[in-house]
Amino acid sequence: MGKFVKPGKVVLVLVGGYSGHKAVIMKNIDDDTSDPPYSHALVAGIDHYPCKVTASMSKKNIAKRSKNKSFVKVYNYNHLMPTRYSVDIPLDKTVINQDVFTDTALKPKAHREAKAEFEERYKTGVSLFGSSSKKPPSSWDPALHLIAWLCSPSSELPPGAPYNSSDTQRPAIDLLLRTAAGFPTQSLGAQATHFESPPPANCP
Repeated sequence: MGKFVKPGKVVLVLVGGYSGHKAVIMKNIDDDTSDPPYSHALVAGIDHYPCKVTASMSKKNIAKRSKNKSFVKVYNYNHLMPTRYSVDIPLDKTVINQDVFTDTALKPKAHREAKAEFEERYKTGVSLFGSSSKKPPSSWDPALHLIAWLCSPSSELPPGAPYNSSDTQRPAIDLLLRTAAGFPTQSLGAQATHFESPPPANCP
């Protein structure tokens, strides 16, 4: 695969039990001496997404519904769809590496590491703008909120996304997903097709 598929690149899984889920490349393995003997990548992604929360919910309920479930897998490049976006997540590569597939005791630790980092970045919300202000800037860059998109169902907006709440036909997250998938984003109008994910299995 080309050099643009590097660690930190956001990808969509195309096959298997995690098909349609978002993930981040942790390591590229391009040498022919590795096992399996073809180019592949180690990825960490989101299995179960956080559930929707409202202001009327208790703190305990919000904390419970803000959790996610992660996965760590090795995929052939042909089974991943790279997007144009990259994210900088401080995942510990001494914990999340290929050793988790040879030592079963290491896999739960790798899953906990990925889960903790994804939840921490998800809870930061608007702080992804690089400012402590709760109000997002007028010029919103979707790339800055890619990690929030990564941790949210595609039918929901990332925290702080500046769009008109009454404009339900064209949420910014749908446009972002269309762009990542290579679909045209112009002249969508009110009949824009939504790319909505099914509700997470862990949500009521």
